[in-house]
This record gives sequence, structure tokens and C-alpha cells, in this order.
Amino acid sequence: MAEEEQKKRRIRKGIAKVKSGIGKARIRIGNARRKVQLIKPILLVDGITLSNAMFGLLSIFASVKGYIPQACIFMIIAVVMDFLDGKIARRLGRTTELGKELDSLADIVSFGAAPAVLGFVLSKDPIIIIPLLIFISCGIIRLAKFNVQLVKGAYFGMPITMNGLIFPLIYFSGVPIFYWYFAYFASAVLMVSPFKLKKVI
Repeated sequence: MAEEEQKKRRIRKGIAKVKSGIGKARIRIGNARRKVQLIKPILLVDGITLSNAMFGLLSIFASVKGYIPQACIFMIIAVVMDFLDGKIARRLGRTTELGKELDSLADIVSFGAAPAVLGFVLSKDPIIIIPLLIFISCGIIRLAKFNVQLVKGAYFGMPITMNGLIFPLIYFSGVPIFYWYFAYFASAVLMVSPFKLKKVI
């Protein structure tokens, strides 16, 4: 009887070890799946959002080096990337809070900092710093408000993305730099204005 009882104990210990191994394996598999789920949306959707920021940075670098037409083109490409990331995210069902935050951070680079650097480089007057500071501040406020507002299918105020089209258009139209001061002020006011604008895309 004692020998039989020992066999049963060994069997129970063996079963317990197998169950423990299965439990650990399930935990590892779960962790691996979570890692894959974290990487997948970043590669598919958020990579496009990051490309928006990258083209914004390229625009800044081009402005600093004096390649103004290229800086404007990079800004326009950033607008296209900003449009695509939202479109693809909705198509794939990848509209997440992480994506929303990444989009805002990319937008402040491409449509806040890049247009500001462009104007700073083109102007020889240090006074332009004043409208540029107001412009950047309003852009940040605009993005913060967008992240917390619950209205769907509409914007409050002008989307900051519009700056990626407005300032390249002003440059290619040959508008004198003096009028850029007013353009920055106007954009700043429009971004934080309370008017409701329906989404068209």
C-alpha cells in the first residue's frame, strides 16, 4: 500500500508540473501576442503618422539650409501623410488613443514648427518672432482642444494641418514677406476660434 501511495504522489506531482508548465507557456504566448499587437499597428498605421513628422523635419532642415521650395514641398507631402494615416486607420479599424496622440505630436512638428521656421528664415526682421510665438502657441492649444473634444464629424477652429498648404501656397504665389506677419496672426486666430467646421474627408 505504501508503494502504491508513493506512485500516486509521484503521478500527482508530475501532473502538477505539467499544469505549471502549461500555465507558464500560456503566459509567455500571451505576452508574445501582446508584443505583436503593439508592433503591428505601429508598423501599419502609426508608421505613416511618423512619416508625417519626418517630412516636417525635412522641411525644417531644408528651410535652415535655404532650400525654400523643397521645404514647402516637404510640408505639402506631410499634409498628404496626415490625410493618409487617418484614412487608413479608419479603414483598418486602428483608431486608437495612441494614434491620436502620435498624430498631434507629428502635426505640431509639420504644421506648427515647420511653417514657423520657414517664416523665420525668410524674414530678416527679428520682430517676426512675436507672431511666430503666438502662431505656435495657438497651434498647440488647437491640438490639445482637438484631443479632448468629443464632437465627431466636425472640427472646432481651423485644423492645424491647413498650415501645411497655406504657407507653401503663399510662398509659391510670391506674396511679400511683410504680409506673412498677418498670415501667421490670422492662422493663429482661426485655429483657436470657436466656429464649427464640418469634416469633408
